[in-house]
Amino acid sequence: MCINPAQIQQQHVDGIVVYIIETGVVGQTKQYFLPINEEIWKALSRNALNGVLDRTRRIRGVVSVLCVDISESMSTGNAWGQANMFVNDFLTGLEEGKSKDDRILDEYVALVTFGHGTKIQQVLTNDYNDIRCQIESIALSGPSPLNGGLSIGHACAISAYENAPSFHGLILTPKLIVITDGRPTETRLIAGPDFQDESHMEEILSDVATAVREIDISNNHILFIGVGDYN
Repeated sequence: MCINPAQIQQQHVDGIVVYIIETGVVGQTKQYFLPINEEIWKALSRNALNGVLDRTRRIRGVVSVLCVDISESMSTGNAWGQANMFVNDFLTGLEEGKSKDDRILDEYVALVTFGHGTKIQQVLTNDYNDIRCQIESIALSGPSPLNGGLSIGHACAISAYENAPSFHGLILTPKLIVITDGRPTETRLIAGPDFQDESHMEEILSDVATAVREIDISNNHILFIGVGDYN
């Protein structure tokens, strides 16, 4: 992609020097790491869970969490366009299914992102336009802390678990849908260029595998949707 220098503006975001490109991609230049603590993302996910419980714990319905990669690499290979298409198709499918048969249980959807903002962007809601509005406002930037996204996404998924519905005696457990180009960066890296350091790949993949196992053990479903030049 060719960028006209006039399209680029240098700004300071939370103390980080970034370059804002009019296409909605933010280029970060300085790396920031979380403290060295293997439990750090678990602690942050507990904080995220505590922050939404008052609004979600009494929800009764099917739960889905869209965990979306918003790192800088998502600007290549039409990854972001494909991610948007999947989200819109998924939400439209839920709306059409409910309109055809009102016996279908309400499905509540949340939006979690990982990249320059690894957090709950939208708590569980059955107004899917809330999700659409959040997606439309997102800029792509930063590294790809997939492990952090999984931890925060899992916390969001279980935020309504005490009222999980059942069907013929089977509990309908939450599902986590991860939409990514599959290029995770260092676990503790939360800001900086979106660059995969091959010397850390074994550690990165081990952390991701551990997070996936913990989601499986809690009887939550996890699906990965590959977009762009999926690795």
